[in-house]
Amino acid sequence: MEPAHSQGSPTILDLAAGSETTCILRADGGVNCWGANISGTVPGITTGRMLASQGLSTCSLLASGAAVCWTAQDPTPQAVEGLSAAISISVGQDHHCGLNQMGSVLCWGSNLVGSDWGLALGWASWQNRPLRSA
Repeated sequence: MEPAHSQGSPTILDLAAGSETTCILRADGGVNCWGANISGTVPGITTGRMLASQGLSTCSLLASGAAVCWTAQDPTPQAVEGLSAAISISVGQDHHCGLNQMGSVLCWGSNLVGSDWGLALGWASWQNRPLRSA
């Protein structure tokens, strides 16, 4: 079976797939997703630069260096407070991280899963704001 390109499709700059949702970053900076609880344009994202997805979570790095994230349970993008000047983001099973222009890694979420891999985040409870990894 060969992939088919539909006429009138937007130019796609990035693609991210989680366990229940797949998203594309369009050339105009907007994001479309299909899957659990969402089908079509993700509201409020007009300057997307990168996507990352894992499990039920998806994040978009914005041109400003900020990021927004959403889940299959709540498909409304939420700003990641305290993350700025990011150049890359990654979404893990229970925690997300951003790499900023100064080379620092800042993570938020839970450190309970993956702590054996040496991430050294230094906390065990859920963190809503990014913290610098140790």
